[in-house]
Amino acid sequence: MNMKIEPIKVTVKNSHLLSVLLSFVDRDDFLNDISHIREEKLGMSKLYKRKLVEELYKYYTGFKIGAIRKDDFKGVLDRLSKRYHILDNSVPLDETVKKAIEESVQLMRKYNKSVCFMKAIMVAMLCGEIGSKDYSSNTYSLALNPYTLRSELFEGSYDYTAIIISRESTIEEVENVFKQIYKEHFKRKRPIKLSKSERFKPVVDVYSNIVEFRKWYWMHKDVGYRKIAKATAIPLETIISGIRTYSSLIKASK
Repeated sequence: MNMKIEPIKVTVKNSHLLSVLLSFVDRDDFLNDISHIREEKLGMSKLYKRKLVEELYKYYTGFKIGAIRKDDFKGVLDRLSKRYHILDNSVPLDETVKKAIEESVQLMRKYNKSVCFMKAIMVAMLCGEIGSKDYSSNTYSLALNPYTLRSELFEGSYDYTAIIISRESTIEEVENVFKQIYKEHFKRKRPIKLSKSERFKPVVDVYSNIVEFRKWYWMHKDVGYRKIAKATAIPLETIISGIRTYSSLIKASK
């Protein structure tokens, strides 16, 4: 089959979330992993339609939690197969989404990502496109009481850290505790540092220029800096700085 590895399309407006997702999905090792899974484990010769993946995930999730009966789910699969002309698919649709979710969980663990990334990895694998709704933040408020402490919310392979507040708590106190937790618990890696020669280049703002940086980064896989500068009519030093900054962003995510 040998599907060509193409960049994952990420349609996210928030610049910070965009940088988080792009720095992960543009990693060569991640792209090689999903390419292998597509061909060897899912029997894919081409990407699925985005709408099909959305419907498939929705109905499969409903079936797994008991909201959709087995016969109804089978009827949905038949309709989707006919609608999207995939009757000759080597792997049945229900097996496709099941395997895709299982493989996404494995990749999530391999790359030390939280459960927030699970659906984003799955849709990247099946349709090559990630939207803002495919990344779900794992940040929420939860009252700690005997019921919630015994519930499945605290089961599984994930650790949870709580900030205890009372009526007397101040915003400043909560912010200080959060900063301390973030520093000690998550152990953030050092921020990207530019060399002295790069600090004074025209383009160093990663967040506002990340889409352009990424375009040049992928172009550079096939052509040199000068050809990119000529094709885009952008100064050579700006192209070099942008590509190096984006490469540093990807490296920092590892």
